[in-house]
Amino acid sequence: MTAKPAVSRTAVNVALGGVGFLAVCGGLLLLTTFIAALTAFIQQLIILAALIFGGWIAVQVFGHRPGAGTTVNIRKAVFKRNHFHG
Repeated sequence: MTAKPAVSRTAVNVALGGVGFLAVCGGLLLLTTFIAALTAFIQQLIILAALIFGGWIAVQVFGHRPGAGTTVNIRKAVFKRNHFHG
């Protein structure tokens, strides 16, 4: 007659399965943290690119161009008693 082991084979399998499950959960937690950090980094890069590109557009639109200013000619005017005589 063969002797029965002190611990059943099923109990050993369940224990090993639990250890494996805990290892997987830890890895998934690290993976989730990495994905969140990567997403935040990409978001920061997109915002930085939008700021730089927006600034470049603003300089193109509102920047000073030599010779492209508005010329205003003002005639000599005389103001007497709150009336304009041009």
